[in-house]
Amino acid sequence: MLKCLKLSSDGRNTKFVCLSKYKSRSTSRWSLYVVQISSNNIYFVLVIVCFQILVTV
Repeated sequence: MLKCLKLSSDGRNTKFVCLSKYKSRSTSRWSLYVVQISSNNIYFVLVIVCFQILVTV
């Protein structure tokens, strides 16, 4: 599961926040990413991995 939310766009850079969930039989892991895409669309920059939450189900 991957959900993305557009934060801002100033003509040169576009920033997204993406939340992904990985679930196995015993655990669920959430990851939050901040992604910046430049105007030339050639490269994707993964700016920071904010946090990872490991939840025991």
